[in-house]
Amino acid sequence: MGIQLRELSLLLPFFNKIGSKNLKNKKILTLGVQDCYFSYEECVNFFKKNQYNYYQIDKSEILLTTGFNWAENSLYNHKNFIHQITLFRMLGFEKNNIYSLDASNYEECTFEVDLNTSIDTSQYNQYDFILDFGTFEHIFSLKNAFENIIKTCKVGGYIIHHSPIDFINHGYYNFNAELFEDVYEINNLTRNESCYIISPNIDDKKRKSYFYKINPNDFIFSMQPNYISFYYGIFMKTVDSSFKIPQQGYYKTKWSQQIFHKKEKNINFLKETLLFILKKYPFEFIYKLYLTRRMISKAKFFVI
Repeated sequence: MGIQLRELSLLLPFFNKIGSKNLKNKKILTLGVQDCYFSYEECVNFFKKNQYNYYQIDKSEILLTTGFNWAENSLYNHKNFIHQITLFRMLGFEKNNIYSLDASNYEECTFEVDLNTSIDTSQYNQYDFILDFGTFEHIFSLKNAFENIIKTCKVGGYIIHHSPIDFINHGYYNFNAELFEDVYEINNLTRNESCYIISPNIDDKKRKSYFYKINPNDFIFSMQPNYISFYYGIFMKTVDSSFKIPQQGYYKTKWSQQIFHKKEKNINFLKETLLFILKKYPFEFIYKLYLTRRMISKAKFFVI
């Protein structure tokens, strides 16, 4: 997915709290070489608009993207977009502290590493920031991927995710907040932020104009195709420890409470949920019904 101005607007408040001057000696690792969907001038204007104390880069040192090779007409459409090294230098990182990791050197990453397998111990406790902006959904072994990035993160460092919730035919997985929250809680990472991002999908002008943040507990259903949804989370590593596999927090709570729902309670719960949806999202709900009916009409029906 890479970094659009939408993602940059999510990162800026976080880096603003740290301060661009304090990033100078920090090391950042991106999972995959991030495609940046903006030019240097657009980035400068965005920083000014958001009052971020950015670093100017000499024109001779502005690196342009080596990515977008997967996109049709990429050289023409994206030729003025900047490389992630340029972006992170503007944020405050030194050039020699910016790293990338990928399973292939197709986009000229720093380290060619398959996160499905165990990462080399030389990478342990090396990075202050690890960014996953659209990589985890393409990795088959999530257990190994989580374990690897936790081990490569320094104590006191941050892991930042921006992952799809409802992308069709994109990667192996779509995610929910509970996965990240449960994995990091049991492995002693504290939650800095955890939310869903809802962004316009059809209208390109709107997509570049606004998005919604929503608490994971308040997210009821996908609003595809008009809107696409992402998970956004920041977690800080507090201590080194052996990797632990979590049980889903929802069920751990239910087990501890020993609640057994009766049929009547389930029916009441469904009625209350339906009324809530109709009251809060009437037009979206009707549209969802229409889309579901159209999708089912094209599906094949089987009886087991």
